[in-house]
Amino acid sequence: MIEAARSGHWVTTWAASAQAAYPVGSAIAQPDLSAALPDPAQGLHDQSLRMILRPALWSSRFRLRLSNVFGDRSLRLRGLMLGLHWGGGALVPGTSVTLPDQEIPAGLSQWTPAVELPWVDGREAVRLRGQSLALSAWVEGASGPVTWHAKSMGTSYLSAPGDRAAAASDSEDGFVHTTTSTFLVDALDSWLTASTGAWVAFGDSLTDGTATTLNGHDRWTDVLQRRLWAAGRVDLAIVNAGIGGNQIAGPPGSAGSWRGGPSALERMRRDVLELSGVKAVFWLQGINDFSDNGNTDAETVIAAVRVGLVRLKECGVLVIGELFERYADIDAVLTDPSSGRLHSRYNGDSTVGERGDGVHPHRAGHAAMSRCIWECL
Repeated sequence: MIEAARSGHWVTTWAASAQAAYPVGSAIAQPDLSAALPDPAQGLHDQSLRMILRPALWSSRFRLRLSNVFGDRSLRLRGLMLGLHWGGGALVPGTSVTLPDQEIPAGLSQWTPAVELPWVDGREAVRLRGQSLALSAWVEGASGPVTWHAKSMGTSYLSAPGDRAAAASDSEDGFVHTTTSTFLVDALDSWLTASTGAWVAFGDSLTDGTATTLNGHDRWTDVLQRRLWAAGRVDLAIVNAGIGGNQIAGPPGSAGSWRGGPSALERMRRDVLELSGVKAVFWLQGINDFSDNGNTDAETVIAAVRVGLVRLKECGVLVIGELFERYADIDAVLTDPSSGRLHSRYNGDSTVGERGDGVHPHRAGHAAMSRCIWECL
C-alpha cells in the first residue's frame, strides 16, 4: 500500500449504501434485534454501536460519511472513535483515535473531519490489507428511524439501550447484540496518492452478496480486490454499492419505503458520483425491474439505463456492465447452456448452508464472476 502523501486526495475505500430505515430491507442471517431496537420508530436510545468497516486500501488518514438520510430528526452521535478491529466486538488496545461529536440533520449525510491513525505507516498499511476498522459511538437520546444497509455480509455490534459506556471501551463486553447489517455509516475514505481511484460496483443482490459467506469476504467485489492486490495494483479500490432487491427504474419515490432501496437513478449521485475519487463503475442490474416486485416494461428500463449512462459519462466515469461498450459476460460464465439456468455448480447458499434459489450464485459463483471481470479488465 502506498503511504498517504500530502499531495494526495480522498478515495472511497468502503461503502454500505443506505437503503431505508430499519427494519425495511432484506437482511440475511440476522439475529433477533427486538431487544436492541424494541421500537424502530424511536430507534437507538442512549445506546452504543460498533460498526465494522473493511477498507479496500489502507492509509494513515481516514474520514467517514455518517448517514441520517432516512431519519426524521437530527441524529446526535457522541464519543466517536476509530480503531483496529480485533475480532468479535473488541478493538486492538491502543489503536483507537477520537473524532469530534457529530449532529446530522434529518434526511442528510455528512463527512466527519479527517482522523490520523499514528500506528499506520507504509509498511504497516501493506500488512493491514484485509483487516478491518471499527467505528464506535453512542447515540444521544432517541435516534428515531435508523438509516441502515440491511445485508452487509459481516457482523457489527450494538449495546443494550441505555448503555453509553460500551462505545468508549476496547472491550466487547458491553456489545451484547450482534447484527449482520450496518447502521448510520455508509462510506469510508482513505487519503491516498493522486493516481489512486475507486471503482464502484453498483447493482442489486448479485453485487450485495446474497448467498455468499457471512464474514467470509467472498463477494465478487472482494475477490476482485484480492486479485488486484496479488497483481501489485495498489491504485484501485473496489467499492461495493449493491443493494439487494434494487431496481434501475423503480419503484418511484412516491411508493414509500421499499426493501430494495431507492432506484438506481435516484441513488446514483449519492452512492456513486458523490463518493470520492471514482474513476469507473461496474453496473450489473436489471433483473428486479422485471420481477413480480417490478413488472416494468423493457422500454422503461432501457430509457432509465440511458439516462444513467449520460449522468455517469458527463462526470467522466467509465462504465462497465452487461449492455455497454465495455462489458463482462457474466451470464455466459454462470449459466448452464443445456438448461439456460444458473449452473448447478454455482447454485447454493454459502450464508446459511441451504439449497440455492437458482438465481443467486454462492461463493464459488462469485469467484467465477470475479475471474470474468478480471479478464475483461
